[in-house]
Amino acid sequence: MLRSLVGSEMCIRDSINAEYGDLCEAAMQADASIQSRTCAAMVQGVHTDLCITPFEDRVMVVISQTGTMGTMVLAELEGNVDGARAYSTRVCFGDHNDEMACVLARRLAEIMQRPLLVSVALKDRTVCGDRFKAICQQVQGLAGL
Repeated sequence: MLRSLVGSEMCIRDSINAEYGDLCEAAMQADASIQSRTCAAMVQGVHTDLCITPFEDRVMVVISQTGTMGTMVLAELEGNVDGARAYSTRVCFGDHNDEMACVLARRLAEIMQRPLLVSVALKDRTVCGDRFKAICQQVQGLAGL
């Protein structure tokens, strides 16, 4: 699913470039520094698509087992507590009762040590330690941490 989105993005860019030529070239060069990383993995027997896209002020992480975007959670640095960074989470879009999305966003922000925008679409949204650890490990591997 994510690969088809990346492919669609390239087709859109090509058609815009063909129509508007040099006008869009500068804008596309500005986007050249943004490198998305995608992969697919099996997490407890369920196909899971992952995508990480870094931006200047935060990183967007997409975790999907449904082929769609899910609950969008913003994890931002709130301050330091006993020498460790503390992150707060806020649901921007989606299910405000999705505890797994909030816990994942906070933990991934702690691991990556950056503010995150995380989209989580899991088939089973109950909090499960093994699933949680497996997803965190997959994201860490994709991020190269």
